Amino acid sequence: MPEALKKLWGNVPPHTPSIGEWVQPVLEWVEGEAAPGDVILVQGDYGATFLTVSWALSKGLVPVYATTERLLEETVQPDGSVLQKRVFRHVRFRRYETPRKEPHESL
Repeated sequence: MPEALKKLWGNVPPHTPSIGEWVQPVLEWVEGEAAPGDVILVQGDYGATFLTVSWALSKGLVPVYATTERLLEETVQPDGSVLQKRVFRHVRFRRYETPRKEPHESL
């Protein structure tokens, strides 16, 4: 992805009521680069992610996101304080899915 679009994607304005126009240049770039069946990684601002995943699915693309395992290691120090170390490990990429049943049916 070009640097200008990375910057755009990473700086979705929090105060604007709609971000469709903000995300459009990213969608246009992806459309020029990807073909149906291609896998695309989509993560970021919730609204931008939702719009992009919905669009990608409609175009036959395969949007995925990264999953992580979060570990917490605690070590009691000689003075009684606790030192915490947080470790995030990549586990896998997971496809975004659509519901298989209507909301009123049990999943």
